[in-house]
Amino acid sequence: MNVFAFGNPDLALDSLPLRILERLRRDLPSVSFSHKDPNESWELGPDAVILDTVVGLAEPRIFHGLEDFEHAPRMTVHDFDLYAELRLRQKIGHLPKLTIIGLPPQITEHDAVAAVGRLLKTLTD
Repeated sequence: MNVFAFGNPDLALDSLPLRILERLRRDLPSVSFSHKDPNESWELGPDAVILDTVVGLAEPRIFHGLEDFEHAPRMTVHDFDLYAELRLRQKIGHLPKLTIIGLPPQITEHDAVAAVGRLLKTLTD
């Protein structure tokens, strides 16, 4: 399984997946974790999982599509984020089956690592 972690290391609100990446690699060696940037070229394979911060979540959860997310305002190119990239791919028919593990920004790193492990296990059971 491939897990693509997204986030901005310069923004505390959006950096949680990146801050826990090394612990996830250590704790879950059978899973391939990599950091991706929504503004770079990357492909989602059939078993890919996206790991990202989701503002407004009370607890970590799995999403299987984009319909549960609100459209964010787009004022400049700097507002082009993962959601915008996924919506674009969906619109042009280049978005495979989607699995997103959303982490609330206020969760502790320890709890986030445990939650990701637990949620990934539900995907393989």
